[in-house]
Amino acid sequence: MICIKEYKTPIPTIDSFLDDKEFIKTSEGLWDTHNNKKKLLVKGTISDYTLSLSKKFIWCAVHRPESIICLMLIDRNGNKVASLEIKDEDLDTPKAFLSLLQEENKISICLVDGQNGAQGYCVVLEQEKLSIWKTLPLDQMCMFTFDKYALLADFYSSELILVSYPSFEPLITKKQEIIDCDFMENIWKVDDNFGILSTTQGVWYAFELNTLKIIDECAIEKYEPKNDEFGYSSYISTLTPTNKELFFKHWYYENK
Repeated sequence: MICIKEYKTPIPTIDSFLDDKEFIKTSEGLWDTHNNKKKLLVKGTISDYTLSLSKKFIWCAVHRPESIICLMLIDRNGNKVASLEIKDEDLDTPKAFLSLLQEENKISICLVDGQNGAQGYCVVLEQEKLSIWKTLPLDQMCMFTFDKYALLADFYSSELILVSYPSFEPLITKKQEIIDCDFMENIWKVDDNFGILSTTQGVWYAFELNTLKIIDECAIEKYEPKNDEFGYSSYISTLTPTNKELFFKHWYYENK
């Protein structure tokens, strides 16, 4: 088992250590809370948002009526740069997940609708207009890019797919059979050599990015997975890699 040592506990939470946490989403929309001032940037039901690579703009996915997702690019003052409405006829009530690509003007968006499946797209900003420049295979979500590659994930079949970037030509497809009856839940890039994937049972694995092979089960010292009445789990719900550190959140049951 690969063991990661904890060396610091941020107080009160890890949120203040992350660049994009000056923004919060509520039932009203996306707010800017920079310098303790609260300003509504985008009104509506926010599905997902992320800062652009330069941190100068915000990508924001907003729910619209009739199961439409509106992808917006706004500046830090809330001014709209461009927007694009995306609707998939096979998805009734999709949620959107955003992943940054290697260019400032490009992003990946995946519409996910539970058991009905997922559909991913790559969107580009050109001449102040957003358009889809790549439609990904059904149920494959772009997790991140690195070097000349991108990693796609099919959470329904527990498959990882290594593709070239930006052509998205498939290079390696590997079903993560080590997971057995469990399912992949999330995937993070640690660096350009390996990543970490988590499962729905709270088990963590390190894997090689260039081969997609599992290296070993991964655990954080003092938070190793354990068997109890709730199953085999590490009770780590979030992992956030930064340039030099990994932040994680650990949860536990209190009085059942």
